[in-house]
Amino acid sequence: MTHVTLGPVAVLAGTPVDTRMGTAFLGARGLTALPFPISANPWEQTAFQYAPAEDRHRRVGQVLEQALRRGCGRALVYCNSLSGAVDFPALAEETGLRIVTPLEVYRELAPQYRTLGVIAANAQGLSGIEQVLLEANPRLNLLGACALQAVLDVEAGVPPEELVERRCLAELAGWFDGCGAEALVLGCTHFPYFKEALAARWADDNKITLRMATPDDAAAVCALYNWYVRHGTQTFQYAPSTVEEYRANIAHVRENAPFILAESADGRLQGFACAHLWHEREAYSWDVETTVYCAPDCVGQGVGGRLYHALLALLKAQGYYNAFALVAGNNRQSNDFHRAMGFKKMATEKRTGYKFGQWLDLDYWVMVLHEGDGEPQPVRKTLTDAEIAEAMG
Repeated sequence: MTHVTLGPVAVLAGTPVDTRMGTAFLGARGLTALPFPISANPWEQTAFQYAPAEDRHRRVGQVLEQALRRGCGRALVYCNSLSGAVDFPALAEETGLRIVTPLEVYRELAPQYRTLGVIAANAQGLSGIEQVLLEANPRLNLLGACALQAVLDVEAGVPPEELVERRCLAELAGWFDGCGAEALVLGCTHFPYFKEALAARWADDNKITLRMATPDDAAAVCALYNWYVRHGTQTFQYAPSTVEEYRANIAHVRENAPFILAESADGRLQGFACAHLWHEREAYSWDVETTVYCAPDCVGQGVGGRLYHALLALLKAQGYYNAFALVAGNNRQSNDFHRAMGFKKMATEKRTGYKFGQWLDLDYWVMVLHEGDGEPQPVRKTLTDAEIAEAMG
């Protein structure tokens, strides 16, 4: 194996268009990149992927040798289909180049989900993504679709909003959602081109409204929470709660703090967020513990963020000083979520819970809602309708 210095990053992709997108991606991050497209257009790229394996290996090996001669010591494969069609670990060993592909991200992604939707450029790309995802999580339920016409539209410069409409991508996303997909993977490096347009269209078609819970919402809230009791370590509870317990819980929470629901346009519960007193003794009257749960098919769609933003705004308006959150140490998604929301990690309680055959750490997070060392004003137990409406957007 040849040892090389770093130098520029070689960007390999299927066509000149996504190769330029890859070099721009690295350039925006301060890295010097050189383009190395494998094919002239999407049709040629698709044909390349179905060529004999030795031909694909030889062709890409020749491109990597060109990159070495131009001083590259690293390579980014900015193409999902290409990543699945060529044995890049073998080529990295042969050339001495450090080669990164999108498949490495999928290996980290797979264990976080139970059901994923994937839109790829073609069946070859979808097959490669599927193989990596299922190797990382054999129990993953994977749904897939191919959209080569969308790739051609990107290459042709079709405006993103028109592309989403023309190729029925919002309807396709709806199909994935109806099949229980928790997230949608855009498994082609052309597809960031229309990601924002698709997200905007999806948001318009799936508006979420927030409102305060009442005890009459107990059945829906209890069903959502019990899903996590039965299937997850987000809660350390073993036995499912009852509807009557949740009727009492909602009423009790509402005596001191908000209990907020997120609902879809057709009235389906998408998630809830609430807070209860951190401790019952009087000296803790300005501290709360926050909770947020999203329906499994809504995780990663911004519902939790909307709920938490509203909850924290209302808690601050009430005069609470500190909001605490307890998160299982293995719940990377929730820990990242709390960090992104502005919480600071205080401590970790090691091996404090045992569920589903594993010991669990418990991470403590805090958000300071009010500063100051003087005597605090009493917490306002009731807010005006205007204050609530403003916080809930």
